[in-house]
Amino acid sequence: MKRLYNLYCLCLFCTLYPWKIQAQEGISRRALEELAEPEPLQQSALFFNITEAQFPKIPEEHEPVTVEYGYVNRSDKPLTINKVTASCGCIAVNYDKLPIPAGGKGTIKVSFKPKGYSGPIYRQVLVYTPLSADRPTVRLTLTGEVIASTDAWRGYPHKLGALRTRQRTVSFGVTDRSAKLAEVIACGNSGKVPLSLSAAGLPPYLTFRTSHPVIEAGKEADLIFLFDGSKLPVEEKGTITLPVVLTGLEGVPEQRTITLVIKLD
Repeated sequence: MKRLYNLYCLCLFCTLYPWKIQAQEGISRRALEELAEPEPLQQSALFFNITEAQFPKIPEEHEPVTVEYGYVNRSDKPLTINKVTASCGCIAVNYDKLPIPAGGKGTIKVSFKPKGYSGPIYRQVLVYTPLSADRPTVRLTLTGEVIASTDAWRGYPHKLGALRTRQRTVSFGVTDRSAKLAEVIACGNSGKVPLSLSAAGLPPYLTFRTSHPVIEAGKEADLIFLFDGSKLPVEEKGTITLPVVLTGLEGVPEQRTITLVIKLD
């Protein structure tokens, strides 16, 4: 009851004095998460060598950061980790689901993906065991700081030479083999020279064009793939997967490839 009252007071404070919370974003998230989640057990059965870890300042483009939290079962009987929950979708957790024998050791690997996040970071991972059905056995925390990306094209994460795209896969769901369908990939020219793109070797039932014949440097456009079911061979069944290599870009073919998936009902 006291924790609910404290959470109510903190939320009321955030409403009345929002500028103070904005100035200390990392601290406020920590306070909110620790109040919102159930308090861990006061126990000594599952002992962790560390429960709080910190990563150095990293850029948003950095690879995921992985931290290992080692533990030992100090009880006199096997103990199983029932589940592990994370406070953010940016966290991936890997742990052994087999029973931990008395005196047995193991690790929980926690990976944080910085892309899409910036500023102070506080994330928590709650570890549950049969010691309690409602309360976590232990709380693991990960803190650090992410430097916001300066990449003007970060909304287009896929690089095909100077061309940046939102995705590298196009899917057609074909329910009528006589239908004409179109799929679009948003893109942008991150280079310093105009781009004129084409796709060679397409089957008769597929065509490709761009929304602008020439994509000027620094400009956005669309890659347009057109499907004509009337030209599809009758013997084609199931799913067709086609790698399409774009021409007009630098790089080996694998770096200039869009994958088309055609699902035939």
